[in-house]
Amino acid sequence: MNSLSIRHLHLFALSLLIAGCQLVKPKEEEATIYRDHYQTLCACCGGWRIRVGSATYRAFDLPKAYSPEDSIQVYIRYKEDSSTCGKVMSDLIVLTSIRVR
Repeated sequence: MNSLSIRHLHLFALSLLIAGCQLVKPKEEEATIYRDHYQTLCACCGGWRIRVGSATYRAFDLPKAYSPEDSIQVYIRYKEDSSTCGKVMSDLIVLTSIRVR
């Protein structure tokens, strides 16, 4: 093989590697979602409580189909909340996917 063919082969392999890495999603986490039962006057407080392992997070938005009266066990994917409240309150997350366990 000449050097031009090898270079093309390397570029092709590199592009496949980069494209494949972007398709990998974070793994789903087992979680329990429950309603926050107290009301406060804080704009960044409240929301839904979400327990993942031993950690507890909060999320403001939840699909209506998953709005429990008490609690619901789900699988979720999430990311840090980058909103103004998320920058102030370190326990805020945004759900990227959700399904019932």
